[in-house]
Amino acid sequence: MMKRLPLFFICLFILFVSGCAPTYTNENLEQSILDICKKEYKLDVKVKRVGRTVGIYLPINGLFESKVKSSGRNMTLEDALSSVKFSKKAADEIDDVSMALSRVALSSGAGVDFYVLIAADTKASGLQIVITRYVNDMKRLILGDISRGDYVQRLLMDMDFGPTAAAEETVKEFFYDAARLKPQTVIARYFSKTAVANAQSSDFLRYISAQDGKNNRAFFVEDIKGLQVSKSRVLVKVSVRETSSGETKKYLFALDTLYIPYMIENVFLEYPDEFKAYEDDAVWQKDGFFLEDIILPDFLARQMATRIKEFYKATGFVKAEYRPKEKKFKVIFDAIKKSPKDKPADFDGAWKIISAMMRRYDFKDFESVELFSITDAKRQTMTRRELIDKFWPTWLIKR
Repeated sequence: MMKRLPLFFICLFILFVSGCAPTYTNENLEQSILDICKKEYKLDVKVKRVGRTVGIYLPINGLFESKVKSSGRNMTLEDALSSVKFSKKAADEIDDVSMALSRVALSSGAGVDFYVLIAADTKASGLQIVITRYVNDMKRLILGDISRGDYVQRLLMDMDFGPTAAAEETVKEFFYDAARLKPQTVIARYFSKTAVANAQSSDFLRYISAQDGKNNRAFFVEDIKGLQVSKSRVLVKVSVRETSSGETKKYLFALDTLYIPYMIENVFLEYPDEFKAYEDDAVWQKDGFFLEDIILPDFLARQMATRIKEFYKATGFVKAEYRPKEKKFKVIFDAIKKSPKDKPADFDGAWKIISAMMRRYDFKDFESVELFSITDAKRQTMTRRELIDKFWPTWLIKR
């Protein structure tokens, strides 16, 4: 059996033999990725392009060797990951798709800045790995402009519960609890305060409340399908049969997926104008996953959060965002102290990380950066000029 060549050497070969004319263009980019994955690796993937971002969805039947055991509605990501190990099959398939992406990225004139690989567990866990690569970083690695260690730090690798699978599970759990708990308890547990006050959900809530006191009430979910329609919203259409009457009803649930546990925003008996486009069944089958266009400042903000969390060994909350109107980065983090005697973490480490990132990416489209520590309510702000003057080597400063 032929051994796999190291990815570095294959990509280097592709880069230098591709010549002046790009192999992959705007017209054939997505189909080329599908063809490479199918013909060379026997993998069925889904590909979508939004702006200058290409997403590849890789379903894996068994992302982990051990089964993720759900501990209920309040299970955290840490709970799920405490007893899992990646399977060899999953690692090989992720490696194969990564190879395909590298080949396309290094010989393409399609104007793509980011490639996002979503490896999703199709079993019960609903967990997924999301790997985001910046094309310029890939090219700089091959040209030797950045080290392999630096390149790995520039990758964004997130692991979370797939919003669609988790939303479907939430709706199933809702109907299970609706058959055995008091309506007031079920509504308080699953519905957001906005939904309870929303007139659009009132008919459904009255229906659920009317089931109180009925003997042998039960709901059987006959069909369910979820679709992520925005970064923090999933629609779930469901057909449910009430066993006492034998009647089957169809509902459209809208869930807020910004925080865990997911909360139901609305339940519709008919598709409202806002979601009329989703009345067509073909829309639910078209792409199969959600993708948003990534821009460099947002990518850098997420990388800041990852690097700062690692530097401070923070076990708490770390979030960074870019505010385009203000041209400002804002980083909020919780540098956990090991004991009451420990001094709060100073900001010097974070400032050095941010300054080095801006310099290495040559990113200048920002006016300031704000740091805020939840631990001690400490806040600092630096302008771009102050960052340069304080942390850049003097020989690099261009006045």
